[in-house]
Order: sequence, then C-alpha cells, then structure tokens
Amino acid sequence: MRAERNANTAVDGVQEQQKPVKGVPVNPDSLIIDPRRHLAGETISGTDITLVQMSHLIGQTLSVPLRDIIPYGGQPRDSFDVEAMENLKVSLQEDGQLQAVNCVTVMIGGDRRAKFMIMGGERRFRALTELGATHMALEVEWVSSERLLFERAFTLNLQQPHT
Repeated sequence: MRAERNANTAVDGVQEQQKPVKGVPVNPDSLIIDPRRHLAGETISGTDITLVQMSHLIGQTLSVPLRDIIPYGGQPRDSFDVEAMENLKVSLQEDGQLQAVNCVTVMIGGDRRAKFMIMGGERRFRALTELGATHMALEVEWVSSERLLFERAFTLNLQQPHT
C-alpha cells in the first residue's frame, strides 16, 4: 500500500477510495495581514517569522500556490526515506493529493502578506515540488506559540509512517 492510499475507508466491508483533496483556491486579498484584525503570536526563535491568527482561514482547506508555502524549520523528522519518497511521488501522480497538509499562517519580516508554514505533511510538499506542481491543498490551523507549533508538528509526525 502506498503512502497516500491510507485515506481509503471501508463501508460494510467494501473499500471506497476517497477523492483527491481539491481545496478552495486561496484569494490573494485574503492573505493581507491587518494588525487590527489579525492576532500576532510569537516570533519563532532565530528567525523573522511570526505566527499570525487569520480567523477567516482557520479550518478551511485551501488550494495554495507552492511559492506561498514554507517548511517548518523545527520539523521533528530530519530525514526522509528515498524509496518511500519515490513511492509517494508515484502515488501523487496517479491519484492526486488525497490528504491536505496541516499548516499555520505566518508573517515573514515586515511583509504584510501571509505565508503558510507546514506543520505536518512536509513529505507531500517536497514530493509535489519535485514533481513540478504549482499548488497543493492545505488545512489551516492556529497555534499561538513556538512551543505549541513544535508539539503539533511532533504529534502530526507521530501519526505518519516513519519512512
């Protein structure tokens, strides 16, 4: 069974393939950070990246350009199995992205346009980037501190295969 096929469900013993996650195309205007409306969280140590709560995006599954997505520097997993990555790329080519990647919204430096930081799903991000994809599906969450960001990323990584 390939990595992305874990989204299958069984109903009365019959396997039903979940459709690829599409996501709502993100509206670029919805990414403008307004300090009067959007709560800023902590700045991540040693970076110019600040967590930002954008309530209108939380809980949504969005289709986001890869250029607006950054990996989390505190990623608990420090290596990815080459064979597993190749299998994931084949799966993504054949079936599409079956599961949205978990992320938070962040502000980099003084830029008032939000970016998305991956908490869980960096393998899918890397595989889609290597395949030349332009967009990926993200599910937006909110954490207010660097500690909570790491804990959420760690928990999400525990739920994934260790390959």
